[in-house]
Amino acid sequence: MLECQGQRTARPTVILEAGAFGGVADWTLVERDLAKRGRVCAYDRVGLGLAPLEVEAIDRSPVAIARRLEALVSQEEGDRPVILAGHSNGGLYVEAFARLWPQRTAGLLLVDAVGTDVQNHPLALADLEKERQLTGLAPFARATGLSRLGPWLSEIHPPAEAAARRELTWTRRSSTHAASEEVQAIVAGLKAVDTLPPLRLTIPVAVIVASRRPTAPLDRDWRAAQVAIADRACRSVVVDAWSSHTSILDAQGDYVVALVDWLNGGQPWAGKRGCG
Repeated sequence: MLECQGQRTARPTVILEAGAFGGVADWTLVERDLAKRGRVCAYDRVGLGLAPLEVEAIDRSPVAIARRLEALVSQEEGDRPVILAGHSNGGLYVEAFARLWPQRTAGLLLVDAVGTDVQNHPLALADLEKERQLTGLAPFARATGLSRLGPWLSEIHPPAEAAARRELTWTRRSSTHAASEEVQAIVAGLKAVDTLPPLRLTIPVAVIVASRRPTAPLDRDWRAAQVAIADRACRSVVVDAWSSHTSILDAQGDYVVALVDWLNGGQPWAGKRGCG
């Protein structure tokens, strides 16, 4: 289920989609600040965090995750348009949502995110494949206790209750397996999402590229992959943040809040406008 904060206003509700091994707790600090401006919702995907694990096998492909998200959004928001924010692998899930339900998508915010354009960038694609292979070892890491290091290496420091919730995904057997299955499906899922209808160019797109090594070849390739979607959009903005992949949700979370404001019409002079 979606866990929402803030009051409904004229602004669209913001839906937060976490990355690999993530959920509500990853967004704690950002969600708190966004809730001061309007309604914002996050959730734990099936089997992660506090979400129950389905007994039967479940499809964890990006398109299936997007369809489950849409069902949750419809239950909470009806047919009202929403702003979708995706971090890391969560970017692919919200891209799939926006392709399937463009009329429901008031804007896309991609936070150091994975998208279908990564297929055209060899270094970034190889990095994703490496992630897939390493994540296959996650159940072993959990069994040996090594996964307990994960939350403290990630540079997200939510309050104690959220931190404990976050640790569940790294240490609970069912969560580790669920998260690992999601990552295993990402590379193949790129092609599957690309078979969906193209992203509507009139959907505003905001992109945050987080890097502490912006001149490194891998980081340059990732940036090119991440900004491609903004280059095609009629209205878009790109922000390069001096941040790590995860501290962008913590110490540099103000970037996320500022770009949600931009998607809602703030700083209209910023970014690119096209398509007439």
